[in-house]
Amino acid sequence: MPNSIKSKPSQSPDNSIRRRAKAFQRIERNGRVGWLYEWNTGAIDVIFAPDDFTFDRSKARHLQVQSTISD
Repeated sequence: MPNSIKSKPSQSPDNSIRRRAKAFQRIERNGRVGWLYEWNTGAIDVIFAPDDFTFDRSKARHLQVQSTISD
């Protein structure tokens, strides 16, 4: 009887696959505002900020964007 060969999952073992999301619809539930996000994986989530969330643009950290395309 031949041995069965199991394939490894396609996800990288070091979790290096980046997920990105784009907000596309505003949602209101029970007086709270959230957004529907579509991820680059195809998943769609509703995300609500915590009640105590605040944002101060002057204290924001700007991330450096690196190209994922190699020459």
